[in-house]
Formats: sequence, structure tokens, C-alpha cells
Amino acid sequence: MKILHIGFLNPFEGERRGGVEAFLSNISDNLVSKGHEVTILCSSNTDSRRTYKGCSVVTLKVPNIKPDVPGSSILRKTWYGLKVGFFLRRHADIFDIINIHGDNGIIFRNGKHNIVTTFHGFRIRPELKIGLSFNYISARILSYFEVNHIKKSDRIICVSEKIKGLVSARTGKEVRVIYNGVNTEYYRPSGEGEKLALRKELEIPKSEYIAIFVGSPPYSKGLDIAVDTIREMAPENIQLLVIGVNQKTARESNIPDADNVHYLGKVYGTSKLKYLKSADF
Repeated sequence: MKILHIGFLNPFEGERRGGVEAFLSNISDNLVSKGHEVTILCSSNTDSRRTYKGCSVVTLKVPNIKPDVPGSSILRKTWYGLKVGFFLRRHADIFDIINIHGDNGIIFRNGKHNIVTTFHGFRIRPELKIGLSFNYISARILSYFEVNHIKKSDRIICVSEKIKGLVSARTGKEVRVIYNGVNTEYYRPSGEGEKLALRKELEIPKSEYIAIFVGSPPYSKGLDIAVDTIREMAPENIQLLVIGVNQKTARESNIPDADNVHYLGKVYGTSKLKYLKSADF
């Protein structure tokens, strides 16, 4: 079969890859090994078509706006979403299955295509404070793409029961849960010597028990549950390190502060792996 996956970042390039990119890389490898023709659509600063590990990667050019410019991410996402829509108008009939991931793109549906949407998170969440915060405004804008996907999709998949609950509230369609797999070779636990060396490098006291949370956005990935558990049940020498969310975003999501919860923000690649290997759980 000819299968199109639609993401945002190239899953085969660079360290700034999140869960969606890891998912796309793994599922594409598996599909190619089974003889399917796989194409991944993603954004870049140029229009291009290249082959990675037997998989065709098509990039659509989006404005190269510096990350520190206010609204840069929402501008790039919206621009990319519209370009995806026009790409599908021209090329959708080539593919047997179109799998859209999250809020990436918009479907101008003309004709019958087998469209699957996989939600790795969900923009509209009950914990978001209604108002003029950037998080709320960007979530409202990008949620248009998600609602569009819900309406136009033949199948809807979520990677957790929590995300399923958020999506199901917006549709009468069947929503299935397929959990993400874990590469146990890559994320293997450290030996004691390696763990102590990593803790010294990361300036983590060896007397502390370290729990790691990785995920964003906070609510749909269950950060509220993790923080409540640490605040109410954990002894003082257990510290929760949160990767993927900064403290400002957590507060805007109504997640309370706690002395033993530490927000590291975005951490990628080998740096993230070091934290994971240095943790106890």
C-alpha cells in the first residue's frame, strides 16, 4: 500500500525531535520492512524530496521565523497547515491511506480517501484558562485543525485513554486507543556506575530518588496526576524532573507549584537520554 504520514518536523534529521517524530520514524521503518511505500510530509525551510531508510520524505517550505519572536510557532504551524491542505488537494489520490498526526495540516476533502488521524495530544483542554494568554489563543487557533481532522477522518486513534476522553467529547465517532511502544534497548536502565557518573555530570545528588516525567502538553499527558502524587504522597527526598514543560506553562495549566518538582523545559536527544538513564523511575 501507499501510505502518507503527515507530521511537522522531519523525523530523520536533527536532535529537536519529540514523541511524534520518534513515532513516525519507528512506524515508517516497520512499514517499509513489510513492503509498503511510505511517504512522510513535514515542514522545512525549503521545498524538497529525499529518501531516508527507504522512506520518501517530502518537505514543505514554511517561514523561517526565529523561535524567540512572539507567535512564531503558531505562524509556522498555520502556514504549514494551509500548505498541507493544498498538497492533499493535488496529491491525495496517489495514496491508499493518509495518516495525519495531531494538528498538522488541514483536509480540503474532495473524493473518497481513507483518512486516519492519530492524536498524540489535544489542544483544547479543560485546564486552560480562558482569556488572552498566548497558550490559550494558540490552542484555540490550532484546535481548528484538530476539529477539522475529527470531522473528515474515517478512523481516529489516540495514544492514551486520557487523550481519548478529550477527543471523544468532540465527536460521536469511535475512537480507538493504541499505546506507544517503548524501545527497551535505547531506554535501558543504567548500571549503578553509569548512573552515578551521569548524576555527577547533571549535578543531581546521589542521595535523592529521581522520578522523570517527559511530555507536553501537560494536562493531556497527565502531568497534573504526577505532580499531585509527588506533592501528597512522596517523601522529601524524591524529586520529580519534568522534561517538555516549563514552569510558566505548568502554571497556566493550573498545575500547582511544589518544592520537589523541577521544570527543565525542552530537552532533546542525548541530553534527554542522560536524564532518563540517571533516574530511578
